[in-house]
Amino acid sequence: MIATMLAFGGALLLTIVIEGGLYLLLFGRKAEDLRLVIAVNLITNPALNLLLWLAAAFMTLNTVIITIVLELVVVVFEGWCYRRFARELHHPFLFSLAANACSLSLGWALQRVLR
Repeated sequence: MIATMLAFGGALLLTIVIEGGLYLLLFGRKAEDLRLVIAVNLITNPALNLLLWLAAAFMTLNTVIITIVLELVVVVFEGWCYRRFARELHHPFLFSLAANACSLSLGWALQRVLR
C-alpha cells in the first residue's frame, strides 16, 4: 500500500514538473495559468492513476488500450479547463494533448528504466 501511494505521488510530481515545464517553455512566466496547469493536474493525475490501478487489478483488458482511452478523456477535460479558465494559454486542447503525450511518454520510459 505504501509503495502504491509513493508511486502515485511520484507520478503526480513527475507530471507537474513535465507539464508545468512545458507550459513555461511554450508560454513563459504567466503565473495564473501555470497555477491552473498545476491545479488541473492535481485533479486529473491522481484520478487517472487510480482508475489505471483499478483497471489493472480487476480487469482483463489490455492496459495499454485502457491507458490510451483514459488519457484521451484527460486531454479533453484538461483542454476544456484551459479553454474555460486560462487567460494566456493559446490552443488549450493542443497544449493538453502535447503535455499529456510528453508526461505519458516520459513516465512510461522511466517505468521501463526503473523495473
